[in-house]
This record gives sequence, structure tokens and C-alpha cells, in this order.
Amino acid sequence: MRGSVRDGAQNQAGSLAIRGRVVTPDAVWDGGTILVESGEIRAVSREPLAADAVVELPDHYLVPGFVDLQVNGGFGVDAVDRPGRLGELSAALPATGVTSYLPTLVTLPLGRYPAVIGGLDLDPDRGAVPLGLHLEGPFISPEKRGAHAAEAVAEPDPDALAELLDAGPVEMVTLAPEMPGAGALIELAASRGTVASLGHSAASFEEALSGFESGAAGVTHLFNAMSPLHHRDPGLPGAAMLKTADSAPRCGMVADGRHVHPEMVRLAFERLGPDRMYLVTDAMAAAGMGPGEYELAGRTVSMRDGIPRLEDGTLAGSVLTMDEAIRNALEFAGCSLPEAVRMATATPAALIGAAKKGRLTPGSDADVVALSPDLLVEAAWVGGRLVYERDVQSTRDGDQRAVVIREGSKPPALDEMGTGDLLRAMNRADAAVAPAVEAAVPDIERVVERARETVAGGGRVIYAGAGTSGRLAVADAAECSPTFGVAPGTFTSVMAGGLEALYEEAAEAEDGAAEGRRAIRELNVGAGDLVVGVSASGATPFTLAAQLEARERRAATACIVNLAGSDMARNADLPVEIATGAEILPGSTRLKAGTAQKLVLNMISTATLAGLGYVHGDMMVGMRPYNHKLRGRAESMVREITGCSEPEAASALQSTEYDIRGAVLLVDGVTSAHEAARLLRLVEGDLRRAREYAPQSETTNN
Repeated sequence: MRGSVRDGAQNQAGSLAIRGRVVTPDAVWDGGTILVESGEIRAVSREPLAADAVVELPDHYLVPGFVDLQVNGGFGVDAVDRPGRLGELSAALPATGVTSYLPTLVTLPLGRYPAVIGGLDLDPDRGAVPLGLHLEGPFISPEKRGAHAAEAVAEPDPDALAELLDAGPVEMVTLAPEMPGAGALIELAASRGTVASLGHSAASFEEALSGFESGAAGVTHLFNAMSPLHHRDPGLPGAAMLKTADSAPRCGMVADGRHVHPEMVRLAFERLGPDRMYLVTDAMAAAGMGPGEYELAGRTVSMRDGIPRLEDGTLAGSVLTMDEAIRNALEFAGCSLPEAVRMATATPAALIGAAKKGRLTPGSDADVVALSPDLLVEAAWVGGRLVYERDVQSTRDGDQRAVVIREGSKPPALDEMGTGDLLRAMNRADAAVAPAVEAAVPDIERVVERARETVAGGGRVIYAGAGTSGRLAVADAAECSPTFGVAPGTFTSVMAGGLEALYEEAAEAEDGAAEGRRAIRELNVGAGDLVVGVSASGATPFTLAAQLEARERRAATACIVNLAGSDMARNADLPVEIATGAEILPGSTRLKAGTAQKLVLNMISTATLAGLGYVHGDMMVGMRPYNHKLRGRAESMVREITGCSEPEAASALQSTEYDIRGAVLLVDGVTSAHEAARLLRLVEGDLRRAREYAPQSETTNN
């Protein structure tokens, strides 16, 4: 059998070597190794290291597990309202790269904290490890409370804070330094080893500096729910960024493009750098879920268009994931990958003193995340134990993910199987395709509806693809005119490497983004067209560029991809994501991914034309019968639809030059082939509607 990340690597008793592109604090080591044993990292090397089990990920980035210091909830779980379900959140977070985190409690009435803290599952059986708690309140500014309940905000009280610190393992507390007596709370927290983080604050520049001098070591979600950065009073943001002494704070950043403008993220990074700016999600229960109503400490939050808000429109946390924050940081801040990774690992770990987290160094906990070349989470280990593995194993059309486990001997290969066993294995793998396509039917339906509007309006449906995906797209488009009788060019395609790539290797053409744009321009794509990109990875440069060019030219865009969260899906008006899972033959997308793409392409073209009159009942009445076999089929259609005799059907077809719909109308009693053609044009080719207008002859039976 072919190995995977999971085979032999989970709960294995010996040593484990994870090989790939190791991301260090300052560089990326191609072909490096992380050696794991007994839950710890034993060695990190630029060279291959031997072990009892080896995971080969040559094209993937190996990074420390992400450390998120602000997680209100996620995946339907709210830390306050559902503390007993915190284990579910812990289990789900590694899919986003988070291997350790601080469950975060927003402002509550003081009397509620003991019960909530006592109900939290801080020792889950699996998944991300809670490192303690973050109390985001209650000693905050009523003016800058954000989505926190006004009635729960409390005046600073050292005795009250001491009780909260005694109630559970509080690692961080967010408070407003300008509130009377806040300095004493900051000093108390520092003396107890708890990070005081300034936030939800209307502090002036001077009040914020005073908070840092008192011992505050952090800033909670910089720029959000705090005094603004003003040229006459820099406020808390200015104090945080201008502070350069030993007491300079580390500042959290919600880099989702909504909480903070990308240019402000860049400004903060340029001032703070990767060792003082750290990434947080501020995620709430809606993260990882779809649109709907969710809870945030007893308050109802509506999530629409990816933005969670209270009824009055106030932002209520985020639905950001940490792997997305990494990708955004690269774009917004213009930083390097090692710098972005530090902001999600070593920097937050250092703030709370988690010395064994966020680092790929000997003696650190073996919390490791494998990122695809597109920086999507592929696998995650916590303490050397595999807690997440992505199903999809091909990240780019035609490229091999090359995930192999070796345990002392070479794994069995497909060419070592008997023919029958190989065929059965392939068939079992393909069995996963139909359910995956079924799950995407609502998205496919939206593409079909748009395609019908496009074709009915005289526009074109244009497929764009490369490699296997491109060949499948060309084939489907090519079949539409001869099969259904639709005008040539109504369904058409562009392919990396041109039509020669149908039978010749053209892998380099797949990377030709400029060629993708040129192909769309040469077709003079415009607002009346629909461009459907097809790519297993959703990142093929030719196809992505074609899609973006079409969008810029105001065409509608759709995509068919097999990898969730891809660039093409994010940039398409109508994305269709088919999660077909791992291929039996890594590196080939002609199997499960290709089967799914073929099914969806067929569904789009067939359903589109069926709704536009090219199908009547279960018969392709738009077909043009140009040979003896097809003419016999056409006669059968006319006879079945009208109930006429064989000679009548043959005569009507000859009169209309074998236009099946026109022949049906002649049998129905329309006076001439010319009149039948006119009637069909009137109803845009819909035979059922045309027959409603036609005089019915005695021969007609339906």
C-alpha cells in the first residue's frame, strides 16, 4: 500500500523524522529534518536524519504549531456559553494549524466567572492544547467595550482580580489602563505571572505609557476597541508602537483585512517587527462555520458575508483562522514567510512564557504543522502525535505531493498489485466521488443558472484549464455542439499549451499566467460571457490568470476545484469545491479529481442546455442527425413525441433538413418548415413552449 502521513506515524513508539522545507526563524531549509521522540523535538537538521518512521514532504513547509492567544470559540463552540464543549474546539483547531491556544472569556458579570472557568475542559484528549485562559475583561473601558456587554464591565478591583486569578490558570488579562486603580491590577497580574495586556481602552498616550511602566507586557488586538492613532494624541496605538525600551509590549493583530486596514497592518509591522507583533484570530463560534446565528457570551451574533456582527452592527470577534492570518500577513505586511510564522508561533509563545511552544528547537514540544506550497494546512502533530491530516493530496495540477511513510522497508506499489486487486482498489477510491459531487450540487446549480442566462443572452460558456483538467474541459466543450445542436462556439475552451497539449506534454505551459490572460483576451471575453476555470489545486497559474482576466473584463466567473480554500475559489463569483480526497496514485489528477471534474462539467453543460430547449423529455432534440444511425434515432424521437407514423416522421425531417424540433412542429400542424423555424426562434428553441402555439394535428398524441 502507499504510505501517508498517518500510516505508522500516529502514536508510534519510536522516533519519527518529518522531512521537508523546515522554516527556521530566519530562513527556509530545503530538505531539512525534524526528529521527534517521546513527544519532544530531539534534533533539527539541514540534512536527512534516520528514524524508525519517516514522513517525506519534500515540497511542504514544516513550521512550529501556531499559538493563538485569543480564541473566544469556533466551529460552533462558544467558550463562555458552551464551556463543556471546549474539547470539540481543541479537536478542530489543528485543521487551521493551531496546536496550542488560550481559550478567551469576554467580559462577564464577576459572579459568573468561577462556574464558567470550572466548566472548561482544559485537558482535552486530542487536538490543540489550552495553555491557560485569557480574560478579556471585565476591567475595561465602557466607552471601548466593543461587543462586550455594558452591564458586565467592572471597575478595577485588586481583590476581584485576585479571585479571578485563583479561579483558574489565567495566563493573560485584558484591561484598560486609564481606569482608576488599573495600575494596581497590572502590578498584581505581573506579580502572579499573568500577562497584563492593554485593550478595550480609551487611554491617552500618557495613560498607556503609564500602563506599560506598571508592567503591562501586551496589547490586545492593536487598533481595535481603543483610542485612535491621532497626530495630537497618539493614544494607546502610538504608545505601543513608539515604546522601545525593555518594557516595550508585544501587540496582537487581527489580520483579516476587516478589523484593520491592510496598510495599517503594514505600518504596525514596519514599526514593531515580527518579534513584537503577533497574530491572533479573535475567533468566535462562527469561525469554521457557514452563515447563521451564533452565541458570544449569551449575545446573539449574526454571521453574514464572512463578518460576525451584533444586532447593532458592532463587530463581534472574527471568523479568521490562523493559517489564513499567515497568508494575509505575507500580503498585507510584505514580510517573509519566516517572519509571518514567527508572528504566529515564537512571538505569542514568548509573551506568555510558553518556552517549549512555538519553536522547532531541541527540547521543545513536538508541535509541528506541514503547510502546502499554497500555505494550506496539510498535517499537524501535537507532542509528536498526528492530530490532523488533510484528505486532499494533490496541491497543484500535475504535481506530486509525495507523502510517504517508510518503516524499514519500501512500501508496496501499485505495480506490485494483481490486476484484479488494482482495479478493485481504484473502484473503491472512485466510490468517494459521487457523494462529494452530491454535496456540491447547490453550488453547481448556481453555475447552471448563470450558464443558462449566459447562453440565452447570446453569451458563451468558456472553460479554462491546464493538464488533465484542461483536456477534460476541452472534451466537454467540444461535445456540446454535435451532441445537443447548440451553435458552435457557445461552449468553448482555452487550454494551457493550446490544442497540442491534448496529446503532448505541456507542463511548462501550466505555469504561464501571461498565456492564460492572453487566451481570454484573444477570445474577446466580455460582460456577457461566463468563464469556468477547472483545476484540481485551484492554483494553476494559467487557469487562475485566465479567471482573473475574465473577471477584470466583467465576465462572470466560476471554478471547479478539488482543494478547499484555494485562490481560484476565493476569486470566483461561483466557486464549486469538490473534496474528493486522497488519490490512489499521488501526482495524478486524472483519477478521483478528474472523475469529479468530468461529472461536474457534464452536469453543467447538460443541465444548461436541457433548460434551454435542447432536450425534450429525455431526448436530445437539438441534435443534428448527419448519419444513418442518427437519422434513425431522430425518426424515433419524432414518432415518440408526436405519435406519428414512420413515413410521416421521415417526411417531416426531410422537409426541415433534419431539424428534429422543426419536424415535430410540422407533424403538429405548422404549415411549413419556415414557419416552424420562426416559431422556434420566438420561444428561443424551447420545443415544449413552441408546441403550445402550434395547431395540433390529429396525429399528435402529446
